[in-house]
Amino acid sequence: MTDYKTIFGKKIKLQTTDLTMSTATEGELFYSNSDSEFKVGVKLTAWAAGENLPQQSSYLACCGPQTAGLVWSGQSPPLSPPYRDEAFTYDGTDWTASPDISQAKAVNAGTGTATAALSVGGYKYPPSAYQNDTEEYDGSSWSEVADYPTTIMSGGIAGTQTAAVVGGGTGEPGHTSRNVTNEYNGSAWTAGENMPASYASSLRAWGTQTAAVFCGGENPSVTGATLSYDGTDYTAESNSMNTARANHSCAQNGTATAGLIFAGAPSVKTNTESWNGTSWTNEPALGTARSVAGGFGTSTAAVCAGGNPFPSGAIGTEEFSETITLKTVTDS
Repeated sequence: MTDYKTIFGKKIKLQTTDLTMSTATEGELFYSNSDSEFKVGVKLTAWAAGENLPQQSSYLACCGPQTAGLVWSGQSPPLSPPYRDEAFTYDGTDWTASPDISQAKAVNAGTGTATAALSVGGYKYPPSAYQNDTEEYDGSSWSEVADYPTTIMSGGIAGTQTAAVVGGGTGEPGHTSRNVTNEYNGSAWTAGENMPASYASSLRAWGTQTAAVFCGGENPSVTGATLSYDGTDYTAESNSMNTARANHSCAQNGTATAGLIFAGAPSVKTNTESWNGTSWTNEPALGTARSVAGGFGTSTAAVCAGGNPFPSGAIGTEEFSETITLKTVTDS
């Protein structure tokens, strides 16, 4: 008589106390002695509505985990100014006003945490000008620190307030796509390896200064390509995003082996994809299609806030979650 162990070569665990959703793993099969049933862990992922942003805004800079996020700067509809200098924190339930950044701008890059954030570059109007300023936030106030080596907006950024990397972007003269990379150590910027030119603008990044992932962007065509950065060199990954895009959003606190991207352009998108360090997997779609939205959190607990389309703008907040639920194994 055959049995599970003979067929698959694995034992089924006997649990005298039932596993919980927090202790089970996806695909883990066990026998629950307390319930006299076979059970398995099943992964569930979904977007759910959260509290609306205090104001319609796009091109936000963001950082932090899902329950302690920070967003700042941005642009409110219509497409012409106003640009914003406001900042808000999100605790997973409510948005709360925080101290304003030093000047109104949009499309600046942000990384770090809600009590140790870094803001780089951006675009200010009037006058129509790209920015090279760098600011740090300590949870109570913003301080200007060493300027970025060139004017920039729409760059990809990863890391922390004292160990960050910025790659790509757009700047002057003539709205030139940047392929430069610069690293920040908390007091000064140092040049890194140039990024392949095709990844230069409107891309996104996450991870650490020495283990970052950059993806998407345009120069001028939109790409789904993925790059890894190890603090010294870029490596082109063999697997591209399932949907090429620019002006997308990401879980800013993701890791090199666990990332999440969502939304994007051209044309506003609901597509969501996760990165496992090797390949991309389609995940449940956003409830509202958008681009240039704020994004923060991790690959299993992320937030998407605001964004386009104009002129109406997007004010909604959505939360992405991944949980393991226990299912009873039956013969059907």
